[in-house]
Amino acid sequence: MAKKPFSVDLLAELVKRVPEGYLEWWQIREQFDVEKMNGSWKSISKEASQRGVGCKGLTFFDASRVAWRDVCQKQKWARPQIPAITSGGTVAGPTIQELAQMRKHRIGKLTCPDEIQAILRLDRSDEGFLWLESFGDIPNYHSVLMRLQEQDILALSEKFVFDPLRVTINAKLTAFLTRRSQEEQDVSEAIATLTSHATGIFNEDQWNSLFNDRQRHWLNHQKQVGKISLTTPFPPREHWWMRRSDIDEKTALQYAKSQMKTLVQAREEQWKKLLDLCGEVIRPGAKGGKTNRMQVVSRSYRTQPAARRIGLPEKAFLAAIEQEIAPAFRDPDGRLRIPASTVDAIATHEELYEKIADFITLKTRDLAVACGVHRSSMYRRLQKLGTSTTRATWGEVRGRWELPATYVLYQKVLDGNWRAIQQARKAAEEERQQLLLAQKAREEAEKSALREQLIATFPDWRHEQRANQRIKVLLGEANSGKTRAALERLIAAGSGWYLAPLRLLAYEIYDALNRRGIACNLLTGEEEIVVRGAQITAATIEMFDARSGGGCVVIDEAHMLGDPDRGWAWTRALMEARAEEMLVLGPLAARPLVERLLYAVGQPFTFEQSSRLVPLRMATTPYKLRDLPARTVVVAFSRGMVLALKADLEQMGRKVSIVYGALPPEVRRRQADRFACGETEICVATDAIGMGLNLPADAVCFYETKKYDGKRVRPLTAMEVHQIGGRAGRFGLAEQGIITALNKVDLDFLRQQFEQTPSPIRQAYVAPSVSDLALLPGRLAARLRQWCELESIPASMRSFIKTADLGDRIELASMLQPEEEADLGLGAAVKLTHAPARPESRFYWRWCARALVKGDRLPSPPDPPKDLASSDDLVRAEQVIACADLYLWLARTPEFRPFGPCYGEVRRARYVLAERIDQALPSRLDTRKRCASCGRVLPLRHHYRLCENCYLDRGYDVYGL
Repeated sequence: MAKKPFSVDLLAELVKRVPEGYLEWWQIREQFDVEKMNGSWKSISKEASQRGVGCKGLTFFDASRVAWRDVCQKQKWARPQIPAITSGGTVAGPTIQELAQMRKHRIGKLTCPDEIQAILRLDRSDEGFLWLESFGDIPNYHSVLMRLQEQDILALSEKFVFDPLRVTINAKLTAFLTRRSQEEQDVSEAIATLTSHATGIFNEDQWNSLFNDRQRHWLNHQKQVGKISLTTPFPPREHWWMRRSDIDEKTALQYAKSQMKTLVQAREEQWKKLLDLCGEVIRPGAKGGKTNRMQVVSRSYRTQPAARRIGLPEKAFLAAIEQEIAPAFRDPDGRLRIPASTVDAIATHEELYEKIADFITLKTRDLAVACGVHRSSMYRRLQKLGTSTTRATWGEVRGRWELPATYVLYQKVLDGNWRAIQQARKAAEEERQQLLLAQKAREEAEKSALREQLIATFPDWRHEQRANQRIKVLLGEANSGKTRAALERLIAAGSGWYLAPLRLLAYEIYDALNRRGIACNLLTGEEEIVVRGAQITAATIEMFDARSGGGCVVIDEAHMLGDPDRGWAWTRALMEARAEEMLVLGPLAARPLVERLLYAVGQPFTFEQSSRLVPLRMATTPYKLRDLPARTVVVAFSRGMVLALKADLEQMGRKVSIVYGALPPEVRRRQADRFACGETEICVATDAIGMGLNLPADAVCFYETKKYDGKRVRPLTAMEVHQIGGRAGRFGLAEQGIITALNKVDLDFLRQQFEQTPSPIRQAYVAPSVSDLALLPGRLAARLRQWCELESIPASMRSFIKTADLGDRIELASMLQPEEEADLGLGAAVKLTHAPARPESRFYWRWCARALVKGDRLPSPPDPPKDLASSDDLVRAEQVIACADLYLWLARTPEFRPFGPCYGEVRRARYVLAERIDQALPSRLDTRKRCASCGRVLPLRHHYRLCENCYLDRGYDVYGL
């Protein structure tokens, strides 16, 4: 049966017609289709409250009739019913308030005083129902109540009278009232028993036998009784009595003492009867004592001390007592006791000792050790004997399989054998430890030798051009003109390199120089554009050839020296470039590290600090997302959040560009160009804008101030705030740049980080060469891992140079089989691990690796999606772009170039797909965050995959509701 549609308006009409004044969410879900409701649970609750419906947890209630505390009380016994719904989807019948007005009109016409009295009495009840007997003082109350029921003023059941506008008669309420009736009956009986008792003082047995649990709890809770207690000295035990509240404590205490005295005397008589069973032998260290109890205790043992005295397990002793081999008796405290004379006799009488020892349960492991056989062999022997393989007794195996005839001798044999086994184990462990120490010493010696070999091959970076090199370190904040000044020097030199961290930045420089009429080549891992007559090359830093440095080398973003993944490329460029002039650009935080690196090779340099061309300040108040001014960059730190922000801003009527790392560089550049020329008002970007991307923004607004760095979610550092926020402020177009946020907490955090000086970068990184790895044994992944562990860096540089993080390379190398590494050769295998394989394109990297091992052509990248209509389509397209980039990189690598004949075709297909992505982004592509279950649009700051409704539904499914 199809469920009826549901809305907040319908909910308001429902609760107005429920006598109890509330409904549970699970009841609504059973009858109505709540999946199609728009909005989160919070928004639904807020909308309901505007219609007079309160909401607490999963309960909705009519706030005009009942308070939440009343609902909590009613939930103990009430089960409200959902009112009838018409075929048109409306609620049938009048509201409770309308029914109350109609009933008030009928009551006004009553003339019988008894009827009016009955109505007033029911109306004054807190819960809306009373016992039928509550009306017993009204003459002919049965007929009075029947007449009122006929007029729909109240309702009757067998024992109760109800107000139908406050209570619905159902099984749950009937059970509740029956239980309450039983409780009231118990209370009446308890009071009667308490008041009729002769003394009003009850000992433990009387208290527990005369009153049940509910009665005892009620009497204590209502303070109808009080407790007194006395302690007997031997044994120390508390005895207590309950006194009626009208009996004073002193009288009750005197009564208790008299009962205690009688009790002690009676127990002494019981102990006296046991003296004859104890004998005359006193336990060692014991005294006779004055009381009968003390004399019995001094002349007998409890089972555990007795077993300890004769050196046998307590269980065996108990079994012997059960078989009447050893006499025993129980004392008035219920404890089993053995006469001391019997215990002494067992300890000195071998035959009696062995009779008790027959009941000892032996461990199969101990039997095997005593017989000198394996445990499995002992299992077979016990099975053949027909006894338990895990609980054999000494009496069953005595004298068998060359075992001794007595348990004492068996213990000696067992102890001796165990001692020999332990000594053998100890000797074996000592030998194993010695072998391990020797092996560890050999490994340390091998590592030390390998480390020395690697240190010997470590570059000293003191090449022949050092004496003629001029190095200028130009550091300063973002938008301080560093890059412009460096490019002018590069142009003046006439030849050289501009080294960028990103393809996009290298392309910008390539494009800018060629537009100025200065021939410039482009060199990245994926493509190479050679311009006729060009002596200058704009390249990604990994592609730099230090042997052809030219007249000038510009190294941008020098703070990347401290990047564990890619910092090795900056270290290599800085220390190996042979150009006559070098310009090192970056933030001030890079200065200490650059100085240490250059001092280490004795290279003189000059330092120059640049200042921002446009001042940068913090906003005084947060911005609002809806009111963001044009030329604002909104920064988020995940692809999903960037796309969701784009969708929300477009719904507000804004034109938006987006920039994030997974977008193809061409698309990022075009998106940035649209923002720069004013075609779009807002740019939503990740921290990809922090490294040189030309985004002329007036303000940078941080949507969030925490980012995932690949290992954990952490707050932004002062360096990141300066680097990203520094993109604000366009020289010549704005008087200042502004850093801001969307709430006061984030703004205060940003201000605190902005006012701090970024921590200096203190460590550079180096990566291994093929010759380094050739010195190490094992497979490629093991070699890379061992190279990192050895940290083979000269002692003079170890404080500021570390081994790079090769985690990605190790993962790729682990995907190669040993025979594949052998077929490729070490050099080609190492080169293959350098490929730019993102997590989403590693499957394609594996395809390519198999093809290269077989000598086949590289496989074509996967086909792109036919349409770009959703966020999922965009993800798929970005994955295809990543695979195409991988193909282009491999096809351009000399070792693999023969296997990539489709380079031009793949490059064209990639360009077409990038064009499609760029055209799809401005066309209101649906990139909103959606529930992974139902597809409902989620709020921007919703941090979970499921919407509130689906999450709650999952909870109901778990609990079977």
